[in-house]
Amino acid sequence: MKKRFAVLLTVLMIILLLPQTALAGEAEDGTQEELQILAEAGVVSPLDATAEFKITINSGIDASFILPTSSALNSADTPYTPTPYDWNINWGDGSSVEHGTGTAGTNKGIPHNYGVNGTANAPYTITITPANTLTTAEAWLGAFGFDGGNKDANATANKDKVTGVLSPITPQMTRTAAQITGTDPAPTYEWAYTFYACTNLTMGPDFTFDKDAWNGVNTVGDYFAASMFEQCGGNAFTMNDDVFNLPQSITTVGDYFAANMFEQCSGNAFNMNSVFNLPQGISGTVGDYFAYHMFNHIPGDGFTMNEIFNLPQGITTVGDSFSEHMFSYSFGNGFTMGKVFNLPPGITTAGDNFAANMFESCHGNAFNMNAVFNLPQGIAGTVGTVGNNFAGCIFFGCSGEAFTMNAVFNLPQGIQAVGTGFADRMFSQSGGQNFQVNKVFKFPKLNQIQVDKTDVFLGTFSQLHATMPLQT
Repeated sequence: MKKRFAVLLTVLMIILLLPQTALAGEAEDGTQEELQILAEAGVVSPLDATAEFKITINSGIDASFILPTSSALNSADTPYTPTPYDWNINWGDGSSVEHGTGTAGTNKGIPHNYGVNGTANAPYTITITPANTLTTAEAWLGAFGFDGGNKDANATANKDKVTGVLSPITPQMTRTAAQITGTDPAPTYEWAYTFYACTNLTMGPDFTFDKDAWNGVNTVGDYFAASMFEQCGGNAFTMNDDVFNLPQSITTVGDYFAANMFEQCSGNAFNMNSVFNLPQGISGTVGDYFAYHMFNHIPGDGFTMNEIFNLPQGITTVGDSFSEHMFSYSFGNGFTMGKVFNLPPGITTAGDNFAANMFESCHGNAFNMNAVFNLPQGIAGTVGTVGNNFAGCIFFGCSGEAFTMNAVFNLPQGIQAVGTGFADRMFSQSGGQNFQVNKVFKFPKLNQIQVDKTDVFLGTFSQLHATMPLQT
């Protein structure tokens, strides 16, 4: 009790000694140092002295841009309190730094006219910094981001003006101190939809989830990084060279982790860099829609898996739609599985749509199973359970010069209870000149009650062919 009183007394003395300009949020020398003292006393979340977020834009023919404030951060909370923002905004055109305040969740955003101090169709770098007041030291960038709408800041014409994101992502941008330490639950919708449909976006050389800053942050909430770059389908968009990655310290996730993260990034340049991976420390149970549609519909010839990308191998229980449509319609001529990619072999319990349509219509010339890919063989007897559409359409429409079944691929042989559509059209309309069923593949022995369920083995190998379909 005495110690707590001493800390509070010290904090009060610091606040009384702070210059009034610092408390008002003016960018005065020493303010960050004073805030750091308060952070160490546990009053506010510590901010790096260089806390900032930079994006590049083109002002367009109308010489304007609307900074988006449509983040849904924490919107799954009940009751939901929209995230406040209190920013100093340098628009990059020589105009005075603007002090913007408000709350997230509106389409209007923060508009700026470049026709006064700048020109039309010109590049600018926008720098956002916290206004250095005590109310903005936590989750200070939490309001930033687009959404799936098409109005005001979220209008297609405004999204198309975004040309780059430069600054690394830190937890302080979207989390309170208690959320960083794990005292409070992790936020929901963290970095979800942030750059949705920004078709001219590129990643700057330093852009990533900052490895050092995220080290020790183990838990993320629902919708972490979901749809973060969905429909960023411009011809120049790709992951930056050997830098961008998810926080590898993550061990516990909610629903929709990385779902739709790069869906429809369809430009010819798009590819994984050599370091990108799902956090391999994730183990045990994961929620619904893990990695759902993560790389769905990426048809560019430059796209393929890197050599380390993998699903976390320690996962044992999954919810609905685990990896459903994860790479479907990624049919460029360069796409194939990396050498280590595999479904977690220890999975014993799966919800509906497990691995359903996972590689549907991947029919480029390079596409093939690697040597290790397999369905989890530990799902057996009364120990393991699966929902409907367990592996339905997993390789539907896959073909090409290289495509065939590897030597180990098989349905779980010890399984006794299945849902509807268990192996529905697994390899339907697949083939190619080298395709053949391996020597170990067998249908599991099920009793008549299980076999009579709807579409359990419907068309598993129907309409196989020796030629490759047209790519559309």
